[in-house]
Amino acid sequence: KALDEIDSNIAAYKNPYGFGQKKRIEWAEGLDVPTKGELLYFPGCATAYDRPEIAQSLVKVLKKAGIELAYLGEEEWCCGIPELWNGNLPLARLLMEENGKRMEAAGAKTILTSCPDCYNVFHKHYPQLLGKQPFRVFHITEFLLNLLKEGRIEFQEEIKRRVTYHDPCRLGREAGIFEPPREILKRIPGIELIEMRRNRKHSWCCGGGGVVNLVYPKLSIKIAKDRVQEAVDAGAEMLITCCPLCYRQFYNRAWERELELMELMVLAATGMGIDY
Repeated sequence: KALDEIDSNIAAYKNPYGFGQKKRIEWAEGLDVPTKGELLYFPGCATAYDRPEIAQSLVKVLKKAGIELAYLGEEEWCCGIPELWNGNLPLARLLMEENGKRMEAAGAKTILTSCPDCYNVFHKHYPQLLGKQPFRVFHITEFLLNLLKEGRIEFQEEIKRRVTYHDPCRLGREAGIFEPPREILKRIPGIELIEMRRNRKHSWCCGGGGVVNLVYPKLSIKIAKDRVQEAVDAGAEMLITCCPLCYRQFYNRAWERELELMELMVLAATGMGIDY
């Protein structure tokens, strides 16, 4: 039933939540983000609807670096990953084809994603189903680290916290992006980075991956609690994610354990003196 509801929502509203497209673009109000450009940001459904502070922080950080970022706005549809999870390939292909056409029409040469699932879809599944794509794709942690190395942005604010970083499954084990988030954290003044027992390619899932949280909710909660406990056991004061789905999974569990929870992009903006 849960998967059927997602199918229906995506078919009707182009997102798994069943929200309207106007709500998708609320995060960008007042930020003056153009709809066309060579560098195109694809926040995805989870970021746009559930964790808008990620997108807002990213836009403000890039503006500080003098970089203009475009955004499809209401023209953006779900990336298609939920339909790949539940086997609805015809709908997944439709979403991919439409997004691809709209990105090309916007003049995009480079796609920037904040959601590991969107990143994985563009890197892996779009070429598999649609053939070679005319875009380069970066996760925001890769892009942000490059800007730091080039000296185009830097951290000024000290953030005295003992933090640990959770590797999202799609970004870590599947895409192999382990070090950029850690290198960013190490550059923030005052941050002490410690590792959980299971990290990098051995990292434990947040419990929300794929359809686990929809089909097996009790198992999903247990997995998330176990992961938060690992962060507590490691001695962390703050748990860092760079995935909106992981953030949602950890939110209540971290609060129960009096563990701070923050998205890496938001923490980076704070370290640059930016209030999202």
